[in-house]
Amino acid sequence: MYRTFKDAYEVTNDPRFLSGKTQIWYYKRSESRDFGMGSFGLERSGKWPSVENLSLTHVFIGFVDESNPSKVFQMMQGEYWSPNGEASTLFALRMAGHTSMSVGDIIVFPGSKALMVDMAGFYDLADAPVSLRMASMRGIEARTILEMKMKDGSVIPAGSVVRVSFREDKPEIAMVEFMYSTYKIKTINLFKYIGRPFTKVPGSAALERMVYDGVAKTVTGKRTEPDGFGDDDSPSWLLVLGYI
Repeated sequence: MYRTFKDAYEVTNDPRFLSGKTQIWYYKRSESRDFGMGSFGLERSGKWPSVENLSLTHVFIGFVDESNPSKVFQMMQGEYWSPNGEASTLFALRMAGHTSMSVGDIIVFPGSKALMVDMAGFYDLADAPVSLRMASMRGIEARTILEMKMKDGSVIPAGSVVRVSFREDKPEIAMVEFMYSTYKIKTINLFKYIGRPFTKVPGSAALERMVYDGVAKTVTGKRTEPDGFGDDDSPSWLLVLGYI
């Protein structure tokens, strides 16, 4: 059984698994509904990935030394690189839920050119509609001020650069991206662990004024409507705290 992605060399005798700069990303099990239909499904749902935030929807599998996308696809088929289920022990594959490269998975080449496996051939993410590409690049870059210990045992050291984003349907939870992984923390804890540009939870008097005035502050101090998001896509405190 594999301990790391590079162990595929022991089974395949293919040196392309030992090194390289081409990144392999599989969509997460939870994203199969949108990504399993390729570009058609993503254009319909409005969810479009970008190189900057792949870890929100995909999990990093490993590097290969291959620049031809068709050959990458071939070498990442389960019957080739994991013929007897050797890769099933890899944590990344457990998150993805599939061993063979499939529609919706993404190859990132040196220089950040990214191709998604589509229903027929490959789709260059740079060809996505501009509106969708802009939406997919949401996120606030910041630096942690305290060490962050996650439930799965992972640690984000103090002083690390992270990217924080929010879901419109669940603004009370922040998505923190760090080193190819995305973690969930309570939005109210962002100021404690990251500090600026995030702000402290407002007092009850300030929250009442936001409701009365019809003008709210977001978690980064931006002005917005009570049920709105700022121009940096940060949610209003009224949304985060359940006032709306």
